[in-house]
Amino acid sequence: MKLHELNGEIEEIISMMNNAIEENDEDTLQCCKDTLEGMQIDVDMCVSAYVESIKRNQVFSDALKAEIDTLKKRKEVSDNKIDRQKEFLKQFMQKVDKKKVETSTCSVTVRNNAEKLIIEDEEQLIEFLEHNAKWCVDTVKKISLSKVKALCFSVPFVKKEQTQSLIIK
Repeated sequence: MKLHELNGEIEEIISMMNNAIEENDEDTLQCCKDTLEGMQIDVDMCVSAYVESIKRNQVFSDALKAEIDTLKKRKEVSDNKIDRQKEFLKQFMQKVDKKKVETSTCSVTVRNNAEKLIIEDEEQLIEFLEHNAKWCVDTVKKISLSKVKALCFSVPFVKKEQTQSLIIK
């Protein structure tokens, strides 16, 4: 007998017991109690089988988690390898002064990225901007890098960085 079937039978017996209590039918009430007592072995066996099923499912779930962790590590290794290969290819193309290579199977382009500002000392930069370009600093002492980029004069504590990326199609 399965736990779900047993549950249905017990619900029927409990319903019969409630009816017997409402109708003051002691014989039916006692009969239901005896039936429930007699079902205890079935209850214990069904609970035990159900717990075994839960444990099997837990072992399976744990094995899946371990496999997922292994696959995540393998993916990370593979992604790192791809990044290293792309970086090597980009450096090679820069070395041979090639911006673009097109073949029947691929197209590779070295692209200049937008200039990026790197803040070397944020506190000193905020102080400098508050004295020389207040509009670049908002009320909560946050720097607007786009406004700093647009300034016509050299700004200390900031350096401009030009990077390149590799586009593979």
